[in-house]
Amino acid sequence: MSYVEFISQVHVCNFVIVCDMIVSKKGRTLRSGCAIDESLRRLVIDYIVSSGGDIQTGFFPGSFASVSNYFKLSRSTVSKLWNQCCQEGSIAPRWKGGNNPSHLNDQDLELISALKSSTPSIPYLQIYDAINEYCEIPAGTSVSAIGRAVRTKMPEGKYTWKRMTHFRHEKFTADNVDYCQDFLTYVSALDPYKLKYFDEAGFALPGVEKANYGHSLVNIDCIKVGRHVNRPNVTLNMMIGVEGLLYANTENGASDTLKFLNFFGEASNSFGPNGRPVLEYGDYLFLDNCSAHHYEGGYALAEWLENLGVEVIYLPTYSPELNPIELAFNKLKKIAHQDEKRRAFARNIHEGVYKCLEDLTAEDCIGFFKKVSYLSI
Repeated sequence: MSYVEFISQVHVCNFVIVCDMIVSKKGRTLRSGCAIDESLRRLVIDYIVSSGGDIQTGFFPGSFASVSNYFKLSRSTVSKLWNQCCQEGSIAPRWKGGNNPSHLNDQDLELISALKSSTPSIPYLQIYDAINEYCEIPAGTSVSAIGRAVRTKMPEGKYTWKRMTHFRHEKFTADNVDYCQDFLTYVSALDPYKLKYFDEAGFALPGVEKANYGHSLVNIDCIKVGRHVNRPNVTLNMMIGVEGLLYANTENGASDTLKFLNFFGEASNSFGPNGRPVLEYGDYLFLDNCSAHHYEGGYALAEWLENLGVEVIYLPTYSPELNPIELAFNKLKKIAHQDEKRRAFARNIHEGVYKCLEDLTAEDCIGFFKKVSYLSI
């Protein structure tokens, strides 16, 4: 049999099989039964990030189909790889598991489940200590065995690692739910190019940040009930619109009413990327419910802006998902981990913040405004 005759007989489901290698219908040669190698996985993720993808939020303004065509992979492969990177912080091929029986019995798994349910961010090492103290396992266990149990063997179902939501009961009061509905109805009818969002974010040095990730069941939000603690070294005050970053400044320490009002004094004398004043007649300024935004400072700002023809609107209580500027802060915090930005932070934390701001584009802001889903854009 000739080689051509052999090839003609092994066409199966749009693949050409040659020994243990296959050529996909997109033209890429792959090894049968094996995941794509790590170097290709890194190239795919780097390409998506360079095209505007944000691992922190999972936001990607481009098309997975175009990425799959570029690397000659299937669209589902690219999509699954991106979701894995965003949700698990890993691009390594998932372990399929073996046939060895687990040495953790039902009581052990119930203890692990109780610990993870009460404190989603509890490290495996602490669970390991608790298992050794309260459970009887003749051959002992290991931290990796506990990790596999959390991911695959919990009585309620599989757990995944994701960003935690810090629950606040005030978010679900009847008054706030009604206000939230009125807010969405009113704002969705406004011109998005007249909407300006302001907020502050703290940039902390290593060792003072809080845990943001923990385990919970698949497709279930990860929630930790507790007191909000924030210890920023430098506070970034920022205002964005559809056209991009409008104005920003940094202050040492936490924000207060004086710094809050000073920001708008500076912003009112500044111009945006389109060459127009940052605050104009007919604009709408959105603020969250930070105490510095209310009371004397909030009243003074609202009265002053009313004379300029700008209306102040407060977001519903504990509703960051409605604030596109939160997505901008997420991107900035992610950018801050880049080597170049780390060196800038090492020299001066203010310089590091402004270096990060240079990478916040108008296209990013348009994507953030679309992501909140209630704006007409």
